[in-house]
Amino acid sequence: MKLISVTVRNFRSYINGNGEPPHKLSLGGGLNVLVGPNNCGKSNLLRAVALALQDSGGADFSPADDVPSQMPRAYPAITLGFSSNRKTSVEKTLLNVLDEYERSSGAIKTYAECGDIILRVTYRGSSRDISFGVKGNASKKGNPELHERAIAQFKKSIRFIYLRSGEGLSNFLSGTFRELLHTVRQEHLSDEVAHAEKRREDFISKLKEDLLTPLGEHIKNELKVVMPEIDTVAVHPFVPTLEDILSGAKITVKDSADTALLNKGTGVRGALLVGLLTYLAKHSRRSLVLAVEEPESFLHPRAQQDLRDDLTTLSKQSDVSLLVTTHSPFMLNRSGTTTITALSKSPDGHTVIGEQIRGDQPHSSVVTSLFGETITPALLDLVQPPKEGILAILFVEGFTDKAYIEVALRVAGRLDLLESLDIRYDEGAHKAAVQAILVRQMLSSLQPPTPIGVLFDSDEMGRSAKDFLTQKFKWNGRHVFAYKKWKPDQSNVPVEAEDMFDEKFLKRFVASQPPCVIAETMQYKNSTFHYGFTPEGKETFVKYLESELTSKDVGQWIKVLEDIRKGMGLPAKSTPEPVKPETVSDPK
Repeated sequence: MKLISVTVRNFRSYINGNGEPPHKLSLGGGLNVLVGPNNCGKSNLLRAVALALQDSGGADFSPADDVPSQMPRAYPAITLGFSSNRKTSVEKTLLNVLDEYERSSGAIKTYAECGDIILRVTYRGSSRDISFGVKGNASKKGNPELHERAIAQFKKSIRFIYLRSGEGLSNFLSGTFRELLHTVRQEHLSDEVAHAEKRREDFISKLKEDLLTPLGEHIKNELKVVMPEIDTVAVHPFVPTLEDILSGAKITVKDSADTALLNKGTGVRGALLVGLLTYLAKHSRRSLVLAVEEPESFLHPRAQQDLRDDLTTLSKQSDVSLLVTTHSPFMLNRSGTTTITALSKSPDGHTVIGEQIRGDQPHSSVVTSLFGETITPALLDLVQPPKEGILAILFVEGFTDKAYIEVALRVAGRLDLLESLDIRYDEGAHKAAVQAILVRQMLSSLQPPTPIGVLFDSDEMGRSAKDFLTQKFKWNGRHVFAYKKWKPDQSNVPVEAEDMFDEKFLKRFVASQPPCVIAETMQYKNSTFHYGFTPEGKETFVKYLESELTSKDVGQWIKVLEDIRKGMGLPAKSTPEPVKPETVSDPK
């Protein structure tokens, strides 16, 4: 289960007057990084998540601190959105209960049937109200008994960890992590714990039998000389509980010398932090929401990059949601799974959630506050020469377009068609066109020149961007492509990346999904259909490709890449790689 959105109203610096919409932050499926100047509201957002997840390891509400001073009578409200892949029986049960709860309110369609969970927490004075969203009517509530069952099941599904800025490793080890380790131990090491507890009891019993009982008898006999009324003397051993033993355990690291872990450098301790979080993610039966403030503190730039890469790997797990605040550009990567959000403050002290980008998009729009000027971020984005062996660069409209191409060619055994070709993407046709123009200009001095191409959807925005390149900038038409070339149709129905897959495959996908993944269905003149997917539908489709796609479904993509290579002057690839398994999934 992943945290996919945080919505905040009238909480600390997140202030909403009458009629103003709440502040909403959409989260990506990987590492989520918040950047911005000091005191702009980054930590306040993490605290909002902590308050909403109070029963799962979060924080307690403080009216004096958490109600905006400008609006002392306001009722802070926090809404968290989750998406579940029904991976565990706990989550399946939660979604079943929530589906029943929503339908008990009269709802026909539910969030739960699409794997979505909406948790709302509102504070009125010191009282706390928690509820789950009902699709179609935000204020409606379902059966109270089902609501209580859903709350209890939600607590079994989620665990929250909050590592605050400046919190020492020792505090973390003795606090949140100690509690979580106890949970993991009970879930996964229950037999070992029971065995150790029995060994402890056997030790106490043997100690009493062999030493303490005879010692008590000896003391009794000595005391009876002066105190004849004494009947018995018992000596009780102090043997720490298993919990106390583990809590007091000392961790040492041996290299050239044995050193207590807490005395090691910050780099080692940073690595330990990632190791501990990874251990929890691997062994906890609950999904984890991790909030980490400024993990780069006191680390060398290279160590920051290593820590960033480790956190990125951790965040890719399907049951881990990771939010990080930072002031360091070294904590920002260029991975397509990373989401970077810029925060700032208005002159009246209100937090503003600014632009949001993927990690592999240009960073300049969100990281200006880290540099204090705009030139450095812009240059870092633009001056990225092609990697060794790259002979041409192709821009596409979005991350999923690139993913479709890579999966299709992998299934077909035609990864040779990607040789020497660097596929990059931006969000939307016009952004892809502008990126292509800028990159071509920056690389114009290279010899031989690097061909830059763009592949557009055949829709209104795609046609506009194509005209922008070919007419205003006189772009070589052989380097500008549109999907309609491979699916000619006289109607105005869009032709997009998804339409390059076999229509029967598309129909199977559509039939297997809830209606909420389909934005539109339109018919071409040849009676085939175009299916427009929602953003969530596109992400779901990528996952579906990974498990269901076969070489029979991707013939059109082979033609697309062959024609693009020819148009951009790349060497022809006439000998395909042998097709091994027909599907991407492991035959096991």
